[in-house]
Amino acid sequence: MQFIYRNKLINRVLSCFILDKSKRRQFRAKYESLKNMNRIYYKYKIIYQAKIEHLKQAIKTRKLKVVFLCSETSKWNLQYLYNIMLKSNNFEPTLVLTARPKYYTKDNFKHNAEFFKARCENFEIGFNEKNQTGVDLKIFKPDIVFFQQPWDLLEKQDIDYVSNFALTCYSPYPISEAPDALAVNLQKFHFKLWKHFIFNEGVRKQYEKLFGYGKQNIVVVGHPKLDVYNENKEQIFQKPCVIYAPHHALNFSWIKYSTFDWNGIFMLEWAKKHPEINWVFKPHPDLKRAVWFNEKLMSKQEIENYYNEWAKIGLYYNDGDYFNLFKNSKCLITDCGSFLTEYLPTGNPVIHLRSKKATAYTDINCKIMPHYYQAWDLKQLEKHLNNIVLNNFDPMKNERLKLIKMLGLDKTNASEKVLLEIKNALL
Repeated sequence: MQFIYRNKLINRVLSCFILDKSKRRQFRAKYESLKNMNRIYYKYKIIYQAKIEHLKQAIKTRKLKVVFLCSETSKWNLQYLYNIMLKSNNFEPTLVLTARPKYYTKDNFKHNAEFFKARCENFEIGFNEKNQTGVDLKIFKPDIVFFQQPWDLLEKQDIDYVSNFALTCYSPYPISEAPDALAVNLQKFHFKLWKHFIFNEGVRKQYEKLFGYGKQNIVVVGHPKLDVYNENKEQIFQKPCVIYAPHHALNFSWIKYSTFDWNGIFMLEWAKKHPEINWVFKPHPDLKRAVWFNEKLMSKQEIENYYNEWAKIGLYYNDGDYFNLFKNSKCLITDCGSFLTEYLPTGNPVIHLRSKKATAYTDINCKIMPHYYQAWDLKQLEKHLNNIVLNNFDPMKNERLKLIKMLGLDKTNASEKVLLEIKNALL
């Protein structure tokens, strides 16, 4: 009876302030969704509280085991955090390699394993290649688990299962998640986390405004992937380097950032005409499948040939430790949202490939985009290529340098903040 009365009361209050019935329904749906998400959050908060008390005792006598669960090298963004944990007296980090079966190939999995073995002292395989299933994460005895992404998590590795025996953490592999992508995963993943580490206060406010999600398990630290800018640049090219980094999100996506349909072929042909430049092709890891499987822009063989053509004239790079490439480059050409922020600390120009269908840019993107060179079509793209790449014309450089300092990206220590947040909760 109490529940029925409460709902009638809510409807009566809404009818006083919102006369339009459809808007009342939308408001009520949002209210019910938020109520459900907070119910999920408090349920998991109680679950984690018992683990926290246990780990407060455990950390006095041993190092806590931290698992970084990863499926793709291209999305590995916590190397700096892994390294400082390895040196810590309180934590023992391990990289556990899993996979996304729909993207699995034997050669790619072998490459991923070699990549992580070379970078992570403690490394384990968390995927059964024979039957395409995930290894039970419980066998690694983790106290804390960092997830690489919210989706395509395998059985015995998803957050519902892992939360039964470990504290769960997440630092998004992009600088911040696009609002549409966040909305899809909120109830399934984000509200179930122990700690969700995000880039800045602007991102938190955007989440709170759109979804009422901003004060639950969120911790503002910056982004650990940007800490690599604190390290010295390793010289890797003799000639000027230019990076072409196309996104995968065309029509079969929420965000629709991709512009590959109108500039993919053009960029390859333009690059072939300019061998005086060191070209780097850095596509989103899902681009190849999106082009032939989802969008039918090319056949599977055609997109394979396209990638091979880039490899002939430059460097095709698909791993996650790409920041030294950023440091060594003179320009980035991209429609990827996260790269707009990740590249900013270089101080160099970006030719931002724009799609009229693109939606839901993040708060930080909206601050940065006006300081880059926008290309909405081939005519604008070619103009920017001639001015910036060939003639080194960059009139907005000083604006970007000021923006770097204003956003606090000239010196970051996000990994240290993550470590301190976890220590303060458990020590």
